[in-house]
Amino acid sequence: MDSRSYEGMENAGVSPTIKHFPGLGRVNGNPDNSSAVTDDVTSRHDAYLMPFAAAIRAGAPIVMVSTATYRLLDPNSPAAFSRTIVTGILRGDLSFTGLVISDDLGRAVQVRGWSPGERAVDFISAGGDLVLTVEPKVVPEMIAAVISKAQGDPVFRAQVDAAALRVLSAKRARGLFS
Repeated sequence: MDSRSYEGMENAGVSPTIKHFPGLGRVNGNPDNSSAVTDDVTSRHDAYLMPFAAAIRAGAPIVMVSTATYRLLDPNSPAAFSRTIVTGILRGDLSFTGLVISDDLGRAVQVRGWSPGERAVDFISAGGDLVLTVEPKVVPEMIAAVISKAQGDPVFRAQVDAAALRVLSAKRARGLFS
């Protein structure tokens, strides 16, 4: 996205979302309709991460995290469930302080190995803020799992609180409430 497009969206009241971190250009399929979607090339300091870094430096307010698995970054988890990728690389290495939204966690084939509740909890545990689902019927299970985990785990509860504060702060910054 060039700076004029970004500024145009901002001026129109649209919050640009940079996606799909850490990139889908080298994966072997589409996580929405395939399983075992992987990237065997992207590394922690890869040049392919530079567009994300540039967008963050330019003030991108939201980054969407992919559900593909990046074997050189975290071979055991899809990016959206990876603390290494979300908290370590995106929030740490790239100093992103804005909102982190998941790619679809409701209907995507890539994450069907996890229950909807596990998907929501794992994303927030990784450092995410907004769980995205295109499947409304899984929302109650996701909410119940997050509430249950937060009630029994003070560390997770603090993560939920931090995510909620980032969302509310972003809304306030956009003038969505006073």
